[in-house]
Amino acid sequence: MHLVMRLLIILFALGAGQCYAHSLSIRWGNYLGSSVGESAHVVDAQGNVIVAGNTSSTVIPTTSDSFQRSLRGSDDLFVAKFSASGRLLWATYYGGSGRETFQALKADAAGNIYVGGTTASADFPRTGLSGVGGVLISFDGAGQRRWALAGNGMAEVIALAIDGEGNLAACGSSLGGLSLPNVAAGWQSSYGGNSDGFVATFSTLGIARGVTYWGGVGEDYVRACEFDATGNLHAWLLSSNTVTRTRQSSIAGFAASLQGQLYSTSINISTTACIGGIGDLKATGNTLWATGASCSGLNTTADAEVRELRPRSAVTTAPFLMRLSTSGNIQYGSYLNPGSAGLISASGNADSLVVMSSGNIGVCGGTLASDLPVTANALEKTNASTDLATGFLTILS
Repeated sequence: MHLVMRLLIILFALGAGQCYAHSLSIRWGNYLGSSVGESAHVVDAQGNVIVAGNTSSTVIPTTSDSFQRSLRGSDDLFVAKFSASGRLLWATYYGGSGRETFQALKADAAGNIYVGGTTASADFPRTGLSGVGGVLISFDGAGQRRWALAGNGMAEVIALAIDGEGNLAACGSSLGGLSLPNVAAGWQSSYGGNSDGFVATFSTLGIARGVTYWGGVGEDYVRACEFDATGNLHAWLLSSNTVTRTRQSSIAGFAASLQGQLYSTSINISTTACIGGIGDLKATGNTLWATGASCSGLNTTADAEVRELRPRSAVTTAPFLMRLSTSGNIQYGSYLNPGSAGLISASGNADSLVVMSSGNIGVCGGTLASDLPVTANALEKTNASTDLATGFLTILS
């Protein structure tokens, strides 16, 4: 069966200073094309909404000055920009004659846009590097391509990070052969095997600044990365042991040069019978926030809302939230519910968090559990689904 999905974009507005479900109001909605796969959106400094993803649709509404007006391969990347009131400003395809997949999207304070993903197209339109694999593309605010990089040992670009000082990071996985022009090998110079995570830093003009492997003999992927206020980069590695079929994860800090690792902290998300996952990583001031899905054994703290999962099932997972210092010390760790046969989707954009200007933390995801704490003014107070994950939004102060 082939499922066709159209991307529906709905922009919600939070009432002034309010973080409750009843303060959400729909400002505008719009369909965009058909057959859209993975996608994400960001809001730039001017309040415009940028949407990106991969698609096999031939009806993305491109504009006359688009970089690429039509679909070239089986799946291409696409980027579209809407005004704050919902008017389409521009849209473009981007890809070669093969297949592209989308993974990550960021925008900087100047309105420039950065897209990460993969390509299998030998004729992928690029301005630097060579081969297929991970891609990193930048557009200006008007939708014109600034630069595009692909390959050179980057197998897939899974996550992006950007700071206010012109630093850009691309994180993901490598199958070996990782190198960037005019950049010395970083903290881990040699390939560990199977697949390694990698971290690379660039200027916002696409000039490479640093690169390092991060991994061992198993399957390793850097699933999230973030700059802190001092310019250090923090990354979250997911490691899979192909023999014991278990997963472990670590958050580590790097200087922007990637010549050394500042710390490494294990985050216990999996057991031999249960597989957890990485969701999102955000930095604010001297604090890191991390969320995802964990089995029993998460390194929770004494002040946690929920310190342990109920022992109902060895394969139960639950969403969690952690706070760490930028030197890697765990300051807070808690499950968000006790895990009554719950299952949380914690990969890609299924699990995310936002640090609000008020200091509150919003966590979004999906769950089968019926014991997620809800407030009296919740939009929906019960989980009506028994076989499909239901989305949730939790705000913590």
